Amino acid sequence: YYTTGGVTNSWSDSTNWLTEKSVCEWNGIVCNRAGTYVEKINMPLFTLQNEIPNELALLADNVKEVMFRGNELTGSIPSGLLEMTELKSLFLDNNQMSGTIPTQLASIGLITVRLQHNNFLGTFPFEFCSGLSPKYPLQFLSVDCITATKEGLVCFCCQNNCF
Repeated sequence: YYTTGGVTNSWSDSTNWLTEKSVCEWNGIVCNRAGTYVEKINMPLFTLQNEIPNELALLADNVKEVMFRGNELTGSIPSGLLEMTELKSLFLDNNQMSGTIPTQLASIGLITVRLQHNNFLGTFPFEFCSGLSPKYPLQFLSVDCITATKEGLVCFCCQNNCF
């Protein structure tokens, strides 16, 4: 909350954050039916700012979806996301993130990955694109691949499924 600008009231809706209410009642947090653990962090267009905190890993056991699309997030993909072994969908599109995309992100079993409209550099990990292997069940991938005349993310492996 503090790291991403919530304390300065920049969030579009911080209902129930920093209250005595259950985390399952915080706006943008979706828990399982029993309300015993967080399943989704769904915060598109919240005006989140700065870097995604590594403390996100504290929710690592059961989170299946992280949606931070359309915010003002900067920095690189945090290592805490790599600890989310149940994560199936990752939406970081339409932010101001940068750095390289960690190869390890491909090995946690993501099904949907949206990273486009950021400022990532380097080479897109080939491991994401080896979707023929059951170890990598990726079904939807959206990244910004560059042309030879533009600086940014180079994608050698996914000419047909990088959008």
